[in-house]
Amino acid sequence: MTFAWQACMDSNILSIGLEWEPTSGYGLFGEVNIVDITTTNYGPIQLSQNVKYELLLSFNRGYYDKNSDGIEYVIDADSEQKFYFHTDAGTDLDIKANGQDGPIVVTLGDQVSIEVSLDPGDNVGQNADWWIAATTPFAPPGDWCTYVYPTGWLLGINLCAQAPLFTFSPFEVLNIVLPSGEYTFYFVVDSPDGSLAGPWFGMDSVEVQVQ
Repeated sequence: MTFAWQACMDSNILSIGLEWEPTSGYGLFGEVNIVDITTTNYGPIQLSQNVKYELLLSFNRGYYDKNSDGIEYVIDADSEQKFYFHTDAGTDLDIKANGQDGPIVVTLGDQVSIEVSLDPGDNVGQNADWWIAATTPFAPPGDWCTYVYPTGWLLGINLCAQAPLFTFSPFEVLNIVLPSGEYTFYFVVDSPDGSLAGPWFGMDSVEVQVQ
């Protein structure tokens, strides 16, 4: 999201302040002080999905005056406005190990099943990069593995697919007996540029310990 406002015509404005936070107290928040008063926008910024936000827009004004001795001083005359908005539901994605969000502990020799599901919400039909990956206890290049559709699992970090977002129920991408150690499985969708650099539509992970 990018915040935008009309240009400031008041020459006494010294800076513009923006502060955003969820009204519930849970979610991404931030603030910035802008000294270039000709600025009319700020962003993009990352916000939590499906959350009500309060935005505080403040103007730091300073007026010069003189005291009885003729010495100049600054009179602060700050003003502020509050706005409220609600972010979109966004993309809800999920990855589970043996049907659980984890972290889970698995006995050596037992099967480990990894399933992913997706509800794109307001982003349905949006083209995106899909990534399904895992960190492992092995030395490079086996420390990262990724699922490539429809080939299967490969060493390294590889794109699973590039396709529009759509709703699907749990889809199994792995069902094997894993060697002992700690694993983390990831499911990510981000902008369709072939690079795992964001901005992200969503991300989820699950930890598995085999012992």
